[in-house]
Amino acid sequence: MSKKSPTPNTPSTPDDLATLLTHAYLAHASRLEALLAGSGLPKRVTAGAGPVLFALSQRDNVTLGALSLATGHAPSTVTGVVGNLSKAGLVKRVKNPEDARSTLVSLSVKGVALKNNLKSLRKDLAKVSEAGLSQTQLKAMKSGLARVSANLRSSGE
Repeated sequence: MSKKSPTPNTPSTPDDLATLLTHAYLAHASRLEALLAGSGLPKRVTAGAGPVLFALSQRDNVTLGALSLATGHAPSTVTGVVGNLSKAGLVKRVKNPEDARSTLVSLSVKGVALKNNLKSLRKDLAKVSEAGLSQTQLKAMKSGLARVSANLRSSGE
C-alpha cells in the first residue's frame, strides 16, 4: 500500500517543533496579509506592520525600543515598519521631550480612525487561529509558545 501524498495547500503535519513553528508563522503571516489587504489599508502596510499597528492601537507615544519589545521585531525592523507606516500617513513620529536621542511613535489622525478596524482584524485573526482549541489547550499552547519564544531569545545571548 503506497503512502498517499498530501494535496496542495494541505501539507502533512510535521512532527518536529521547529517545522510546526515555521508553518504556523507562515500561515499566520499569510492570514494577516489577507486581512490587511481586505481592510482597505495602503499596500505598504504588510503583515510585519500588523503587530506595530496593534501595539500602537493600545498605547500612544511609544519609543521604537518599546515597540521592538512589544512586537518581538528587531529594532531595525521596527524602524523600517514605522517609516513605511509614516509614509502611509498612519503614524506620527516626534522627538521624545525627555530624551532627545529617542523618538516617540503614535497613531496619526488617519491611524486613529482605523483603530476599530485594527481591533476587528486582531479579533478575526485570533478567532481563526484559536478555532477548534479548548480553553485548556489554548492556555497550554500560549504558555508553551511563550516558553519556546523565551528559549529562542535567550539562546543567542
